Amino acid sequence: MLFTFTFLVHAGLNFALGLAAAAVLGPAEFGRYAIGAAVAVLVNAVCFYWLCSSAARYYTEAVRSERPQVRETLDRVLAIIATAIVVAALVVTVAWPAGGFPGGLIALGMVAGLAQGIFDYVCTLARARFLDRLFVRLVLIKTFAGFILMLAAALWTGDAQTVLAAMVLSIVVGMWSGARTLSDQSLLGTRIDPALLREFMGYSAPLILSLVVYQLMPFVNRGLIASVYGYAESGQFSLAYDTLSRIVFALGASLEFILFQIAVRADEQEGRAAAEAQLGRNVVLVCCLLLPAAVGFWLLMPAIAHAIVPSAFQEGFLSYAGWLLPAVVAQAAITSALNGVFQIQKRTAPAAAAAVAAIAVDLLLCLVLPPVFGARGYAYAQVGGIGAAFATTLAFAFPVLRREIRLRDLAIVVLGLLAMTAALLGWSDDVGPWVALALGIPLGAACYGAVIVAGDVAGIRAFALARLKRSAS
Repeated sequence: MLFTFTFLVHAGLNFALGLAAAAVLGPAEFGRYAIGAAVAVLVNAVCFYWLCSSAARYYTEAVRSERPQVRETLDRVLAIIATAIVVAALVVTVAWPAGGFPGGLIALGMVAGLAQGIFDYVCTLARARFLDRLFVRLVLIKTFAGFILMLAAALWTGDAQTVLAAMVLSIVVGMWSGARTLSDQSLLGTRIDPALLREFMGYSAPLILSLVVYQLMPFVNRGLIASVYGYAESGQFSLAYDTLSRIVFALGASLEFILFQIAVRADEQEGRAAAEAQLGRNVVLVCCLLLPAAVGFWLLMPAIAHAIVPSAFQEGFLSYAGWLLPAVVAQAAITSALNGVFQIQKRTAPAAAAAVAAIAVDLLLCLVLPPVFGARGYAYAQVGGIGAAFATTLAFAFPVLRREIRLRDLAIVVLGLLAMTAALLGWSDDVGPWVALALGIPLGAACYGAVIVAGDVAGIRAFALARLKRSAS
């Protein structure tokens, strides 16, 4: 429960920060900020995701004491990558060609990606050892510091690069609060184990490719929009995508962070069959959270736009968000649930196959759809690409999931969604947006939650009680 609470707070504050920054910076400057933030995400994905995924799969409390070379290898490689990114950012600062994106913006994005990557690694070590309270402290301090510092930078300067610099500072503040607790030993005297490094790379390379593709798609699409329709239109697209992705990805990660570690522990202590049974429950539990969030967002989207989204972005938000929502939910399901099947097996090539399908479909549709639909064609292309990835991933995971997922659970989830839809459909148009949100969110959650708890989907009652007892102890 602590993990879920933390991610909900994190998602809520990031949601508010994104809207506030967009309102203060305006469409054009927010579009520049979004480009820098996208660079940060790409750097994090390319350079650090493989370290985090390897730590999540290979580093446990038992490994910490019995095989210290695992942590030694991970830490040493982290130091090498960090040094390389700092050097690359300095080169970009002084040698970036004129025209196009500003070199300073790209360099700041690289540094932000470096900071976020190290922070994610530290958080992964905490969750791999089930240090719930330490994880909560890391994330909450970083989240609150980011909200305060980045919003202050936007209000004070109105400059995208200053906001990115404030992002870096907030990450450092959060990381400083817990990094020392997770330090097993000094890096001095440690070494890289070549055999372990090869194993980590073989395991994580397909995951890196898939994540890079999923982050590259919105980056390329918003860049194409900026080049054809200007930064202002790119900012409209970026606000819709970033708002959705922050909320939905945080919801998925709030469960995946703990559920996957439970599957890893089951594999370590009870064997592969127990781990795959847990993975089946994981997929259902993640869907139990993602699907009502998506349906509720869609039903209340006009109220959200008019109550929260800055007026300069409302039309673009309504134009883009409804189409991007399925893509964001499908991507969250892939990364937070379905990929776990391959990660437990340590055969992650299907994740790369899904990514190849995604980028191929996206690029093809980017050639075909924008001439017909204008800037929205890039959103449609992204939906098509992620849809292809979801279908591919599901096909590879199906042999395991068909054994471990009960149709009864899926039927109850659908019944809960229907109950929520019946409660919310239509009436919110007749009241003010704030009233619609104040009444609609708890009403929809209550209708859906009552059905899910009554049906005890995937043993959710026992899972929730166990987590409450663990958090209280």
